[in-house]
Amino acid sequence: MPELAKRHGVHPEPDLWLEEAGYGQRGELFARGASALVDGEEEHERETAKLYTKIGQLTVERDFLARRPGR
Repeated sequence: MPELAKRHGVHPEPDLWLEEAGYGQRGELFARGASALVDGEEEHERETAKLYTKIGQLTVERDFLARRPGR
């Protein structure tokens, strides 16, 4: 392990690799990833709700126009 670490210019202790890369401790990296995932899921839910609202609106309009006399 020390030989590989030296060859690639990293610390021989895997626990210190993230610190050298500027990520701090492992917990910080995974906490940020989890919060980013939650934010992404919330955005996805908002976008889905907007799309379902639009689908409902278009369905009502279509049904209304289909019942017009003379069609």
